[in-house]
Parts: sequence; C-alpha cells; structure tokens
Amino acid sequence: MASLEQHVFSTGKILIGDVGATLTEADNLIGIIQNVSLEIKYNKKDLMAPPSQSMFPVDTAFFGGSASLKFDSNTMERFLLERIAGATKATGGGTDTYTIGKTSKPEYCKVQLLTEDTEGRDITVTLYKAVAPALPFRFKMDDFVDTAVEFEGYPSTDDDDKVVDIALAQSA
Repeated sequence: MASLEQHVFSTGKILIGDVGATLTEADNLIGIIQNVSLEIKYNKKDLMAPPSQSMFPVDTAFFGGSASLKFDSNTMERFLLERIAGATKATGGGTDTYTIGKTSKPEYCKVQLLTEDTEGRDITVTLYKAVAPALPFRFKMDDFVDTAVEFEGYPSTDDDDKVVDIALAQSA
C-alpha cells in the first residue's frame, strides 16, 4: 500500500459543519486539538508481463484511495457525541444526558483543520464529506478524558467531488 503521511507537530483547531457548508471559527469551532495526522493512501498493484519477457513489473496501477484525518482532544466534546456517535441529548437536573440507541449512526460532515507548520505558516486541511466510524473516550487517572478521533473522507457532490484539500501558506 503506497502512503503519504503528514504529521503536523503542533496543536490546531478543528471545525465541523454540514457537508457543502462554508465553515467559520465563529460558527463551527469544536475546540483545540493535538497529535494531528493526515493520511492519504492508495492500494497498488504491479502489472507483470509473462516471465519470459520480464521478471520485473512493466507498470503499476493504483486504486482504492482513501484519506483520513486523525487527532486527539483532551475534553469530552459534547458536539462530537451528537455528530459522530449519533447521540440524542436530554437535559434535566443540571445534567446533559447523551443516549446512543439501536438506530443511532454517525452523520456525514465537513471537517476542517486549522494549524501551522514549524515555521509558523498556516495549514488548512479540509475533508469535504467525512465520517468518523468510531469515537473512543479514554478515561485517564489524571482527571481528564483523552478522545481520539479519526475522520474518513469521501467525495462530496456538493463540492465538485473533492475529497480533501491541503492549503499551505507560501513563505513570506
């Protein structure tokens, strides 16, 4: 499997909204995140000639591409429970209760990462139609929750069939 993996060695901001929407920090900011990585990969198949002609591949074909954005958050993001896990919210007695029922499922959304490279230049990564098939909450002994989220990207018909954009600010 061929792979291009970019690790961003800083924290960032994550924005989540509806597929096809324009995301803004004022309306869509979920929070500050850390340990961010973007992985774009493809399956590879070597095309071979008969052994009498060549023992080496004559060409290579790529298929089955995927894009994923992974990050960690140290807070119990209420919005993630609703959006990713499909939870319904009930409020009463000063407590918000999120229920995941037998028909709950994650929703597709647009996800945008705002971060910087090691030289302070802006990086914006956008998954145009994404879904997180899992939402693990790791409860720590240090009185905080470590949430690891992985969004998988898919082509969005609302955005010209784009899967992911990576915008890198040019040097000053």
